[in-house]
Amino acid sequence: MNTSTPKPANSSARSKTSLVSRVGGLFSRHSVALVSLAVALSGLAYNTWRNETTETQRSTREAGFRMLEELGELQSRINYRYYAADLERGDRIGGWGHVLFLRDLSVLMPAAVAADAAELQQVWTADGDALDDGDAAAEKRISGAVSALREEVLDALKDLR
Repeated sequence: MNTSTPKPANSSARSKTSLVSRVGGLFSRHSVALVSLAVALSGLAYNTWRNETTETQRSTREAGFRMLEELGELQSRINYRYYAADLERGDRIGGWGHVLFLRDLSVLMPAAVAADAAELQQVWTADGDALDDGDAAAEKRISGAVSALREEVLDALKDLR
């Protein structure tokens, strides 16, 4: 014989309603804490994003200024080698140092700067020796690659906000 009392048919509905009312009560009692938590988390997320953006721009800015200095020194070296035939101040090996350093710095810059730095390296590889022979076309290609990279670096620095 079954001595247990049968549950009413809508008992499940009452327990769901009871659960919803309990959860609703918890939210209403702790609403200030929940809103504070949401504000704190969104503030932390924004602050982290802003710090990362600032650091990226700082690195780009510093790399850009350093690249402009190196480009000026490389152009001087090219001019001494081609126009003055001064092999000491127009040292080709020192020029390689500038070209490779520019390529290395370009990884901190936008993709267009990196592409122009790679192009400068290719032009230097192909035409660097021709400066010794007084090849005007080689000087024009190398100086053109230097100018193109300089313009791209300047554009990248102008785009920083």
